[in-house]
Amino acid sequence: MDGSARDLAPAPFPSLAWEDGARAKSLELLFRHVTGEAERAIAWYWRARRRGQRGGRALRLAAILSAGAAGMLPLLAEVLERDGHPLLDPLWGALLLAGAGLLVLLDRFWGFTRSWVRSALAAQEVAAALDVFRIDWEAARLTGDGAEPDVETTQAALERCRRFLLEVRAIVRRETHAWAADFERTLAQIDTSARSRLPPGTER
Repeated sequence: MDGSARDLAPAPFPSLAWEDGARAKSLELLFRHVTGEAERAIAWYWRARRRGQRGGRALRLAAILSAGAAGMLPLLAEVLERDGHPLLDPLWGALLLAGAGLLVLLDRFWGFTRSWVRSALAAQEVAAALDVFRIDWEAARLTGDGAEPDVETTQAALERCRRFLLEVRAIVRRETHAWAADFERTLAQIDTSARSRLPPGTER
């Protein structure tokens, strides 16, 4: 997979020719281009899903372990004593609990848990559109019976490619807007939470 697939940048548009004898080859190149764009988007979203799932699980598991350790620390402090003094400072429990909250906040900030679901839905939506486009394309080829396409047939094929490529771009754009809106909401929540913890009179 080329580097452009890592950030969903559009692939270079193929060089096409539409004179007699060149239409079939140009349509094949165009077909490969638009289906390639869809396949790159699908692969990108499945990779994003795996990254988000791994990151979300790691942060949530660490938060659970940290909160669990914070709950057990007072008990251990009572059990582990020397000369009537606990070997474990109960303050560590508060620090572990704060660490658990920070890990959950980091998961929300990076959107790991929420983004992997959106990525899976986007990949499935593009894949469904790709299946429909390929079947429609093959149906059109069947009616052509292998002959060189005329101008009218070529224009119809170009219109199918245009609509499909716009559909793929629309799916990517919707998911990107959803991610941006989610990120802005998270930042607003973090800002509100931080302001609520400021001493009175220190807010700007």
